[in-house]
Amino acid sequence: MRVLDVGCGSGDVTFLASELVGPSGKVIGADQALSAVQRATERAQARQIGNVQFVKGAIGTKPTWQLR
Repeated sequence: MRVLDVGCGSGDVTFLASELVGPSGKVIGADQALSAVQRATERAQARQIGNVQFVKGAIGTKPTWQLR
């Protein structure tokens, strides 16, 4: 299962979704604020959550990132 969390902020809902999809799933958290993406990434690393990825982006814009 894959989930996209648009407007993820610091990742609270993204982390809940990561528990639901399990280790074989993937959750992408997207936010237009770089500071939020950086904070969420730091939190994921500190918690050693490997099935999430945070990216800077906004609805209606061409993604500059790729899913890994």
